[in-house]
Amino acid sequence: MKYAHYNVTDGKLIGWYDSEIHTTIPTPNIEVSEVDWQVAIDNNYNYVDVTNNTLSKKDFRTVDEIFTQTKTSKATEITQAFNNAVEFITTALPHEMVSWRKQEDEARAYVADSTVSTPFIDAQVATRQLETKDELVAKIIANADAYQVAYASLLGKYQNLSNAVSVATTVAELNLIVW
Repeated sequence: MKYAHYNVTDGKLIGWYDSEIHTTIPTPNIEVSEVDWQVAIDNNYNYVDVTNNTLSKKDFRTVDEIFTQTKTSKATEITQAFNNAVEFITTALPHEMVSWRKQEDEARAYVADSTVSTPFIDAQVATRQLETKDELVAKIIANADAYQVAYASLLGKYQNLSNAVSVATTVAELNLIVW
């Protein structure tokens, strides 16, 4: 027969004992059928209800521990959502914008002084029959500007939500914060 040994003050399951294996079974304990033992193992039960002689799963964390863990989890969730959104706007840019900062610098230098050599832009124009250098430069600058506007918006949202997480005082407040 199986036995669930538990803490008498809080019902927390301490360990399992089997009369076929163990010569001594600590008390307090409750006798558990093979089927109930297997269900308890499969479901990570950690609590013994001595009034009903049942096993279940119980959250033994304190309110402060739950709040701290929820706050940490929410901060991580917001950061991940921000990173995903930045990755999305970066990959949503046209293929020629993969290294957009370098290209943007080249494009802005070209606009400021059309004699500036722009190897990337020259190579792109050489492979495109329908775009002039000026059209490609304008497109790169427009995409860079759009990216910067989108990034600034995402960064502002991230900062606002991160601030909301840091000042939240309850789990309910934290649950209301969504990307």
